[in-house]
Amino acid sequence: MAERIRIRDLWGGWLSPRTRAGKSFWILLVVAFVSVGALSSALTADPSPATGVRVAVSGIVLVVAVALEVRVMTAIDRARKNRAATRGDSAPTP
Repeated sequence: MAERIRIRDLWGGWLSPRTRAGKSFWILLVVAFVSVGALSSALTADPSPATGVRVAVSGIVLVVAVALEVRVMTAIDRARKNRAATRGDSAPTP
């Protein structure tokens, strides 16, 4: 069986994979919100090469953050369904 990766949090405790995934999701959500604000600000700014760079960078960050959020949510859902299947539940718990 593959060895599980164990990661410590900032205070020296061990994080479970579910906790790590949840924290990653919320961090990515904050990054997405900040990049939406930056993109909105850049789109309302006066046209210039610097504005174009701001739009491009904030747009790329937004797309990457949302894509990673989808991956994390998919992994969390798959783990939840697998756990329900191994326990013998007829339907996954919400």
